[in-house]
Amino acid sequence: MCSLPAWRRSTPCSACFAPATHTILPKALYGGTFRLVSQLLVDFGLEFTYVDTSSLEAVERAVTPATKMLYLETPSNPTMIVTDLAAAGELARKRNLTLAVDNTFLSPYLQQPIALGAHIVIHSMTKYLNGHSDCIGGAVVLTRPEDAEKIYFIQRAAGAGLAPMDCFLTSRGIKTLAVRMERHNSNGMTIAQHLESHPKVKRVLYPGLASHPQHELAKRQQRGFGAMMTFDLGSVDAARKLPTTSISAR
Repeated sequence: MCSLPAWRRSTPCSACFAPATHTILPKALYGGTFRLVSQLLVDFGLEFTYVDTSSLEAVERAVTPATKMLYLETPSNPTMIVTDLAAAGELARKRNLTLAVDNTFLSPYLQQPIALGAHIVIHSMTKYLNGHSDCIGGAVVLTRPEDAEKIYFIQRAAGAGLAPMDCFLTSRGIKTLAVRMERHNSNGMTIAQHLESHPKVKRVLYPGLASHPQHELAKRQQRGFGAMMTFDLGSVDAARKLPTTSISAR
């Protein structure tokens, strides 16, 4: 596993591929990753296509002779779309693609993409792994030595290693990961169920709810559902008023 600053954690394609190669990304993508891809990595000659990764048929249609990587978030940020990792792993094997998965929303405790066919797993260590919001960092977990050598070269050449204190804080936080994730599962379900029954909430996107379109898939490939969710208040105006309006009021 390589530890990286947060800005490096979501860009394994820039380290592993040459210009003119193509990567498939989710339409629903963490804003920082989208900004990095659309405003920085394109200047290195890399090409990107955004698709609904909940449809593996759509993903396969997007594959071109230049495609080298399939990059996934599951559940996605912020729309909580779940992608079938086993099917994606099989597609990657069949089409000779590198499968990279951002696993930040679930952590290794709740989802293990490598067991389902991923070659690279990315985490924002700032979130669940650290657990205390007192350091910034990212991790790239690699299954192939040749990928590890490329990432390690960047660490040595570009100064992309974490400071010792950040490493210590993350190591400390990982010791309580299992306990924290179990509580996140419990609290997340309670909040999601409350929001789903609330008259001011139009829709809740949480894979743990039976109403989620990929609920059964999430149950198969995840050990739990975590605490991340999105809910729809019906309008931009209602969302803007939320910080000053108690959602518990009925």
